[in-house]
Amino acid sequence: MEQLAVKKLSLVIPCYNNAKNIADLAADVLRFYERIKVEFAFELIVVDDFSSDNSFELLKDWHTQAPFPLRIIRLIFNEGAHTAAYVGMKHAEGDLVAFMAADLQMTTDTLYAMLEEWKKGHKLVLASRSNRQDSFKNKLLANTFHWLVRTFLFKNAPKQGFDTVLFERQIAQPLEGIKPQLTHLLYEFLYVCPEFGEVSYTRLKRRKGKSQWNFAKKMTLFVNTFVRFGKISIPRIKQFWLICTAILFVFSFIFVRIWEGSLFSFIFGIYLNISTLICFLSIIPVFRYDAYYHHEFNRRSFFLIEDKIGFNG
Repeated sequence: MEQLAVKKLSLVIPCYNNAKNIADLAADVLRFYERIKVEFAFELIVVDDFSSDNSFELLKDWHTQAPFPLRIIRLIFNEGAHTAAYVGMKHAEGDLVAFMAADLQMTTDTLYAMLEEWKKGHKLVLASRSNRQDSFKNKLLANTFHWLVRTFLFKNAPKQGFDTVLFERQIAQPLEGIKPQLTHLLYEFLYVCPEFGEVSYTRLKRRKGKSQWNFAKKMTLFVNTFVRFGKISIPRIKQFWLICTAILFVFSFIFVRIWEGSLFSFIFGIYLNISTLICFLSIIPVFRYDAYYHHEFNRRSFFLIEDKIGFNG
């Protein structure tokens, strides 16, 4: 009966260059609202992460038509989806809060199933992937990342990862003051609440628009996750990379000298030299990340907001 005390659900949606999806997103959220409005008060908070398309204008149009409180925040810089979600969470008024992406690779049907799972007594519910409609390359990268997370960081994490969380407000209290630019926001919830409910779903193929989730952002999130939860220092990462490069260079030099003149030596020597070059070039983003890390660590703990719509005061 404790769950009856919860009166309000806040849905937070980060949005970056998703103009092509907003109409479909509005229809999906409206369908969700119709399913839960008898049981919950509801508010939607959309955080526009400094979109360069007309997403913000479309969101303002949606605000005038929505039958529920729709609050819009526009950031003054592109901060990233995790930071946008964190800003939305900070402005949420609900006793329950959930995140959802704007690209509809997960629909509100999964969100509704998460609410049903929460009713069983869980303070935290994850939407874990049972499958994903994606390319082989993306599946390989994602599965490798989540295998590493399960092996070295969170033994209880879903095997194929999870894309969103639904949580009671008190769960988020330990997250006050974190720097979302330097962490994996979703795993922060797993860190503070290792016991959770789980709903599986198939991550859908993106139907409209182009994903802004590029390789550089994926690598940054990878490093963030292992630095934050694995307690691995940036200097250690740099040392490891330098040692690997030096070993490859010395080994390739010795190998070519020993088997000089043979076709095998020529072919394998090329392979080793290319590997050495790749390893050396990979040091550059590590050093760049080091500078970024220190910049962000000493950066403001608040986030610059260009505009707010639907808020009182």
